[in-house]
Amino acid sequence: MEKYINILKENGADLAMVIDPATIVTAAWTVYKCRYGCSTYGKSHRCPPNTPTWKETQEMIDCYDTAILFRCHDMSIVTPLAVKVARELFLDDYYKVIAFGSDPCKKCKNCNPDHCNFPEETVPAMEACGMDVFATVRANGLEIHTLRENGTEPFWITVGKITFLFIRELNGTNNQNMETIYNEHKNQKKRQSCY
Repeated sequence: MEKYINILKENGADLAMVIDPATIVTAAWTVYKCRYGCSTYGKSHRCPPNTPTWKETQEMIDCYDTAILFRCHDMSIVTPLAVKVARELFLDDYYKVIAFGSDPCKKCKNCNPDHCNFPEETVPAMEACGMDVFATVRANGLEIHTLRENGTEPFWITVGKITFLFIRELNGTNNQNMETIYNEHKNQKKRQSCY
């Protein structure tokens, strides 16, 4: 994974780290925030309700044993960088790689109602797919806080934007180990589903 961590850092990520997908928290309430707090809800192919539900996202996450979490202070590069590194992983035979972006897609002034004009250049945001970004970041030992004003100096310096790449290891965890990890994760999710 060192190659991909280096690509991320060389292209603008100030933090990149391998994490266990079992630490990623999904929750039903996240899409509520999109529906009743974001002006792009229902207007983009990369926003709800056109994205996987939180349950579908959890089912996808459960298929992986490795993920990369990264942060950029320049928000405009997060999604393109996730797509770029996912493509590199795919070409290196990690054929199940998926990426998530950050924030609503801004490639087009108005989204084409029939189909995405840039399907190979953009992916949905983590929160649009039901990920609790704050709980996930904290579960991985990093500090993250809400801020009163978006775009102020503290926002850019202390938080940045975080996203994920999911990689299925070719020579990774054996099936018995994966089943143990999955069951532990599933039981934890049952206990924390509404937190």
